[in-house]
Amino acid sequence: MEFAGWFPRGGYDALVTRGDLEARAFCAFWLTGDRIVAGMHVNQWDEGIAPVQDLIRDAVPVDRHRLADPAVPLRDSVECNGIRGSG
Repeated sequence: MEFAGWFPRGGYDALVTRGDLEARAFCAFWLTGDRIVAGMHVNQWDEGIAPVQDLIRDAVPVDRHRLADPAVPLRDSVECNGIRGSG
């Protein structure tokens, strides 16, 4: 498990998960508005935590539905001026 980011108690609007919670292989993202403020992956070692750190640092807006979909690459959950793309 790796965690990145920070938020104060109650300092997020939504918790978005992707993956298989029951199998304990998933990612979790804490969002404020459409920005990821923290993220964690549990037994998901393919991409590691670096892409999550990039999305937090760059404060790019993300589409919550695409973020939750494990079939969509993490970087493709980014929206740029309303246009989805690979950030």
